[in-house]
Amino acid sequence: MWKNLVSRIKKFNESLNWATKQGVINAFNFKSRATRMEYWAFSFNLTFVVKLIERFLDPYFFPGNEWEPLSFAVSIILLVPLLSVTIRRLHDTNRSAWWLLLYPTLIGIPFLIYFFCVKGSNEKNKYGLPRKNV
Repeated sequence: MWKNLVSRIKKFNESLNWATKQGVINAFNFKSRATRMEYWAFSFNLTFVVKLIERFLDPYFFPGNEWEPLSFAVSIILLVPLLSVTIRRLHDTNRSAWWLLLYPTLIGIPFLIYFFCVKGSNEKNKYGLPRKNV
């Protein structure tokens, strides 16, 4: 039982590492597809990095500054890779990037969350072949 659990944890960790690496490699690629694991792992890791900077580095370098300039700068820099993986995730579900225009509306947010969670198409679509997790 424990061997099975340990092997499943190792496999999950390998998948997370692969997905994050793919997000970094394809940071400026807006044309292909991204798996669910790639999207969620990359998004959470970027959020984690920004929160670490916000929590530890901003107070150290800019004490008493509520604006948090370091985390703001890092957020702006990471905006393009996050937008890239988001667009590629929509491509995996055979949707165009125009669906992101729903984001500012309250009605559109549940649709986008659904698109980010649903399994991508298994066949080739207009954005390319499906990607496989490790």
